[in-house]
Amino acid sequence: MSDYKPAFSFTQSLLEEVYTDLFWLKNDSNVILAYPLQGALYSPLIEKMKANGKKVLLKFDSDGRIAYPLQRNYLRIPLHERLSIHNLVSDTWWRLPFKTLKRRRHAQFAAEIIRQIELSDATIIESPDALSNLNFFLAAWGRSDLIKKTYFIPNPVTPEFVYAEIGKKENIAISHGRWDDFTVKNTKVMVETVVEFLKLRHDFRFIIFGTGTKIVKSLIEKAPEDIRNRIEILGYMEHTKVVDFLRNAKIIFVPSRWESFSLASGEALCMGCSVVR
Repeated sequence: MSDYKPAFSFTQSLLEEVYTDLFWLKNDSNVILAYPLQGALYSPLIEKMKANGKKVLLKFDSDGRIAYPLQRNYLRIPLHERLSIHNLVSDTWWRLPFKTLKRRRHAQFAAEIIRQIELSDATIIESPDALSNLNFFLAAWGRSDLIKKTYFIPNPVTPEFVYAEIGKKENIAISHGRWDDFTVKNTKVMVETVVEFLKLRHDFRFIIFGTGTKIVKSLIEKAPEDIRNRIEILGYMEHTKVVDFLRNAKIIFVPSRWESFSLASGEALCMGCSVVR
């Protein structure tokens, strides 16, 4: 954002600038923490970094299910939520036992990811299971030699959660996320679960916040009035304000169909909350 003023040195550059040798020659960084982009545009960028003497650490935001032979994440979404001719064909194709065809379809994408790892000095991924998946992917594509470059490093929880004072716990449960990311964050099931939980536990109330709360409100409308009265729906919250919500809560509910690393769960644990997945 043009008006963003961070508390650290921050430089914005045009995309065409970072694809030039001159940009990286003038850049005084010793190490680049690179966040992978899908597609064939990213490897040439890493090549520019390496050609100008930079060490490159590739930081994945992934559960390691990169491509065949591991099932891609979108297949976890029930077909009735993404019903289309394309998805019907895609799902049927994945379930057919033609390994050669699956491999051929994923070959170009797999080759690009492998090329990025080849070029980088090390590859970081955020959970042990994700590391296992990534290494399995590399072995399946005949590149076990690259496993020596892969490392598990968890995403860090920021100090305001680690050192915050925990308050007196109340019968409050919290769920927060990008609710407009309907398929990944599992918004409909989140609301259904919240309603059923509150039917069973009359002593609890629920706080839901994040982006896409219009969707949440529309789903909550069908719940009985006594349930709705114990649900507080808020909009987007700045990260630093999440501490105040977790301080007195007992539970955080994380309904996502998949996460590369659930940072929200880590923050809640530091604040003395139980995590429900």
